[in-house]
Amino acid sequence: MTVSKRFLSACLVLSAWFSPSAMEAQDTFQLLTDASQLQPGDEFIIANTDSALSLSTQQNPNNRGTVAVSIQNNELYPAASTQVVKLGGTAGSWLLQVDGGYLFAASSSSNWLRTDSANTPSADDYCTIAVGADHTAYITFTGKYTHNSLRYNPNNNKPLFSCYSSNSSVKDNQQIYWRRGIQKPDAGRVTSIAAFNALEDGSQAQLYLPDEPQVRVVYAHGDTVVVSDNTGLLKFVGVKTNPTMRVDQHVAGYISGEKQSADGFSLFVPTAKTNSAFLVIAAPVTESPTALDPLAVAERAVAADSRIYNLSGQFVGTDTDKIPGGIYVRGGKKLIVK
Repeated sequence: MTVSKRFLSACLVLSAWFSPSAMEAQDTFQLLTDASQLQPGDEFIIANTDSALSLSTQQNPNNRGTVAVSIQNNELYPAASTQVVKLGGTAGSWLLQVDGGYLFAASSSSNWLRTDSANTPSADDYCTIAVGADHTAYITFTGKYTHNSLRYNPNNNKPLFSCYSSNSSVKDNQQIYWRRGIQKPDAGRVTSIAAFNALEDGSQAQLYLPDEPQVRVVYAHGDTVVVSDNTGLLKFVGVKTNPTMRVDQHVAGYISGEKQSADGFSLFVPTAKTNSAFLVIAAPVTESPTALDPLAVAERAVAADSRIYNLSGQFVGTDTDKIPGGIYVRGGKKLIVK
């Protein structure tokens, strides 16, 4: 049987397209041979080279699952569910940042690897990273728990990653494949909501909220809070404060975070630098220095939730009959005016 040259050419093109070497450069991770190469912001994958299995995004109750990857010539090409770890902290006190929090050793009597979902890391989340002469990676958590060495475990053909004690029969047999992280821009201090909203997504900044003009809470539910001043609107997502922000309160002070966008909103997202200790959350704002009237406060809270903003965060009123048709935000929810 003869095969046309056109068919052979097509096969070669498809073969090149689907081969790991044809993947984009940003999908390639290099074998880490020296831990001193690491710096904050780097991204890496923890894998067992011999079995071509990496740490996966699957968080079981007390360990992490594995997923098959391609490893060729000291380069790793991840699968869709491969866990890419972002490196935070500093050398000697690293943080393994993943979606949902930080990896950490969670027991002194059992082999537990869990994810700390707190916005700010605890002492148990920090670790050291070293690389041996054979390229074995040694990841040791430095908190209070003694089953603190993150390792690959073949587990009788049910492989997983978890944390083990120094005398465990499960031995270190994992490598790190890494790439230089993209350094997000640091905008320094910005002094208004409008200035924060104007930042490029991914930018980190210290947001300064002055006493005047007043920044008020216009929406609060769960871990989502919307604040407003005369320059715009900003949604805080997952930022823990003490006390908890409530509708009509006055917010002032300093707080660091990252600017993101979603559904027409500018978002303030916490980072490892986020600390709400310098954020003053005052009692609900009143129009006179007299004691608070609970009924008046409740009325103002209702009024705050009836405020309507356009997708640029500008206040446009409270009456839907007096604004042009379009998509708006009221009470933290999408509002369509026809």
